[in-house]
Amino acid sequence: MNLKIFKYLKNKSKLTISLAIIISVILNGLINLAGDTLGIPLFLDSIFTAVTAALFGIIPGILTGLFTNIFQEILRGFPMYLYPFAVVNMATGLLVGLLVKKGYFKTFEFAMSPAYRKVTIVKQNF
Repeated sequence: MNLKIFKYLKNKSKLTISLAIIISVILNGLINLAGDTLGIPLFLDSIFTAVTAALFGIIPGILTGLFTNIFQEILRGFPMYLYPFAVVNMATGLLVGLLVKKGYFKTFEFAMSPAYRKVTIVKQNF
């Protein structure tokens, strides 16, 4: 299954990319807020950072990571403990963008192969 959508979306206008960043930031914030409300002990604030980086490139991914943490500070009333996590979220955007640029996500099977290998190793050990 060849995912040609990556090349198509990288040629989009600045307005489209800006809207994608805004929507991703809002979704990241809301998903993380829902996770906190439900008591899930996971940081779910980088899901759409990775999606934005994969679909639109490195810079939109980094910006999504930065703005996500700023948005979360606003949602929580500026507790000031989320700013260091902005670096982690921006690194997610950078790494996913670089991996896509290097061609690691050209096919769905290749993108999922590390997860498949881990499951296979776990099954063999038991």
